Amino acid sequence: MNSRPIFPRFSLVSKLTVHYSLFTFLILLASTVLMYWGLVSSFDRRNHSYLDSQVRLIGALLQKGDQEALKKEVLYDHPSVEYIRHYERVLDEGEHVLLETPAIRKVLPPELFTAESFKGTMKAQRFADGNLYVLKSAWFPLASGEKRLVQVALEISQVEKIRADYRHKLLTVLIVGVILCAGAGIFIARRDLRPLREITETARNITVSNLDERIYKETFPKELQVLATAFDGMLDRLNNAFESLSNYSANLAHELRTPISILMGEAEVALSRPRSADEYRRVIESELEECQHLTRLIESLLFLARFDRNEIELKAEEVDVCELVEGIWEYFGPLVEEHGITFECTGEALLAADRELLRRALGNLIHNAIVYNKKRGRVTVAIRQQEDRSAEISISDTGCGISPEQLPRIFDRLNRNGRSKQLSPMWPGLVLPIAKTIMELHGGTITVASELERGTTFTLRFPPPVAQPSRKMTKS
Repeated sequence: MNSRPIFPRFSLVSKLTVHYSLFTFLILLASTVLMYWGLVSSFDRRNHSYLDSQVRLIGALLQKGDQEALKKEVLYDHPSVEYIRHYERVLDEGEHVLLETPAIRKVLPPELFTAESFKGTMKAQRFADGNLYVLKSAWFPLASGEKRLVQVALEISQVEKIRADYRHKLLTVLIVGVILCAGAGIFIARRDLRPLREITETARNITVSNLDERIYKETFPKELQVLATAFDGMLDRLNNAFESLSNYSANLAHELRTPISILMGEAEVALSRPRSADEYRRVIESELEECQHLTRLIESLLFLARFDRNEIELKAEEVDVCELVEGIWEYFGPLVEEHGITFECTGEALLAADRELLRRALGNLIHNAIVYNKKRGRVTVAIRQQEDRSAEISISDTGCGISPEQLPRIFDRLNRNGRSKQLSPMWPGLVLPIAKTIMELHGGTITVASELERGTTFTLRFPPPVAQPSRKMTKS
């Protein structure tokens, strides 16, 4: 049962845009966080440095005993330094206030300066007046042996306003940046995927009538050039397969039409007027011969169809090739005498093969060597077995040969040129395709070398037994 996807399928442009926007958001977020953290750290360092300097200044004035300068520093409100204001207080050992900035009395009583203020780790807090303060405390010994407590408060409300304004600006930059990047991502994705749409449109317009049209363009990006080349290769194979199928269908129709036409013609002639028993017998014998031809054709087609569906099983056994070839030659004795052909078989080999299929392949090739040979020509079968037990069988004749134009197509099904029809009108163009199929079933190969008016040599190469497929053979 096919399950539906949890999420709808997005277009490639949408996916690229989402991924591009997501990574842009993460990069901008990391950048803004680092920038804000840098600003906050800078302000914190500056605030603590300012507090420390004020505490040390008052402590130095106490230790010098400069009361005038001390009063001037502590009692009077100081104007803000850039964006901060500070307040000061001096207490004795009993923590009684001796001097303090007037504005600090109601807002920051002495007890607000906790132990953390001595360590310098007290965080900024908001107090009664609603402003934000950072506190710092320190004891300073005097020359008389007494100690004084110095408390300094730094108002940083303006700093917090600057931080908040900076946060808002960074957030604005983050949102606007993501939106702009998403828009740019859509534009870039659509523009860069335009060649893919061209490939799609071209592929959509290719039909049986224009299989020769191709997709590849030099203007495509490198990655899409590879895709377009792969599509064009597929179209080449489809075109070749379609042409082969068309030729195969046309040749098959011709092969079927000829004997059927003969059968119908002979029947019509026989029925055109009363005939004697001998005449009817000759007609029946002639029609029986045509029926046998149709039977051979149908059996050959059925064999190839079973091979295409991977339904042929081999019955492997040890076969003496030389003995098998001599038996085939004896079978063609009357045909050999008719053409005056001499025969020679050299070498020997043992094969693990299906005897009947091997007999059929060798028989087809030897029959061809006889039929397409010259009068009083010669057929030679050379058998060689290698050390790894692979074998090679060459079947040569001294016949008419095959033209270079026809050579690449001789293994096509039902492919017959004019010369083959003339020499063997009753033998359909399935001899060589069947031999090639049998070799593929055995994991071997078949090749051909030919010269016009000099002869043809077919070479069958069988792999070592260990390389042969097991019981059910597959097509290579």
